[in-house]
Amino acid sequence: MSELTQLEQILGEKVSLEEESQELDQEQKMLRQKVKMLTEKIIQEMRKRNNAKQDTVKKLQSQINELELQLSNLSTADITDKSNSANSKKAEEETLEKAIGEASEDAISVTAVDEEENDEIVMHEKKKRKLF
Repeated sequence: MSELTQLEQILGEKVSLEEESQELDQEQKMLRQKVKMLTEKIIQEMRKRNNAKQDTVKKLQSQINELELQLSNLSTADITDKSNSANSKKAEEETLEKAIGEASEDAISVTAVDEEENDEIVMHEKKKRKLF
């Protein structure tokens, strides 16, 4: 009888190990599904973040384009203004030269410099020298 008891014990152990194996297989299957689900959630979150970043990049590129256009417009406006300014400066110089030519040789020119303004210029120059 001892053999019969041993055989029953072995069969009982086999059955319990098979049940445990099935439970472990089910648990493994559930864990794989959970891993898949969590991975999908991570992917979705990453896509959301990437989309937000792409939107930000697009907005920044749009701002850059607008600023470059403004700069281009200002540059062409400066060139136009400079040519107009140069023409008006020439006209002013010619008028001034005519006025000087017409003035008598005895005319005296006096230039007044505000002492405070002169001191500010000197202090500014000193500061520049200290930086270098």
